[in-house]
Amino acid sequence: MKDEKRVRIRWRGLGMAACIIAGCAYICSGFSRDLFSKDINEIVEVHGSFLNSDGYVEQIEDSTSPWTLENGQEETAAAPAADGVKYVGYSELSLDRSNLAKGALALADEEHPSDILSGNQLVDVEGFSNEFYTAISGIYLRRDAAEALNRLMAGYNKATGLSDFVVYSTTEESDDYSSLCPRVFEESKSGYTVDLALYGYGSLITYDGKDRESWIIDHCHEYGFIVRYPSGKEDKTGQKYCPWHLRYVGDLHAVIMHDKGLCLEEYIDYMKEYTFEEPFECSLNGSGRMIYCVPAEGNSTVVHVPRSEGYEISGDNRDTYIVTARK
Repeated sequence: MKDEKRVRIRWRGLGMAACIIAGCAYICSGFSRDLFSKDINEIVEVHGSFLNSDGYVEQIEDSTSPWTLENGQEETAAAPAADGVKYVGYSELSLDRSNLAKGALALADEEHPSDILSGNQLVDVEGFSNEFYTAISGIYLRRDAAEALNRLMAGYNKATGLSDFVVYSTTEESDDYSSLCPRVFEESKSGYTVDLALYGYGSLITYDGKDRESWIIDHCHEYGFIVRYPSGKEDKTGQKYCPWHLRYVGDLHAVIMHDKGLCLEEYIDYMKEYTFEEPFECSLNGSGRMIYCVPAEGNSTVVHVPRSEGYEISGDNRDTYIVTARK
């Protein structure tokens, strides 16, 4: 009987020792995970803008990687330490309401005027264009949009052997080329849009998005452009199909819109579901990205942004800021 009792005591002691060891291991592993996560948030830094898309976006369900993008705003204050790990690596940015009209995703109409960029933010497309298309004098684009347009037209030439596009922009009904673009759009003042015509038979002709020139419609999203008023979306955009009117929104946003079959209005509504706490996560050309929305509040809105250099913010010209960043 004494021997049996001693055996039971030994087994009980071994079980207690095992529990103590397992508990210590769990606590240590948790501490190391937290420490590693904090280190990553503090040291990762990525510079540059989005690369040219290959037309493929993979949505990621779970990711905790840190992320950065091009920093175009001024950070005003560090996130409070009381918020803990949630805000490690982030700062607070205070945006006044005028910023809602700024950015590549800002909608524009008569009720919500387009933000008109100043001259030092624009380039003259006629002098900036490459040999693969012709630009009418007096057309100005943001530099990132103009560079993307050059890549788009070079891609078109490589695929078709043609260089027959003429780029212009109609902002007034009295414009000499209004017959080619019978509608005038408020967003044409933003520096993000171009209108297309074709040079054929010795004169300019309307671009209808057909034949070999349809390559532009099929592939413009790979270069950051969308057909702003696509076919079948009239009830959303309020405009008929305009194959000749392109809008630059950036590589990532253009590819997601294409993959999900969304026009700009639908895309903005779709992204409003994603917040700083639960962002939209995806991968473009093997590079992780995150997108989240922040509702505008009164005359000043606080937006959390990566503390290191690297993020982009666009207003929707309504009631929301859209933040895009690399992971």
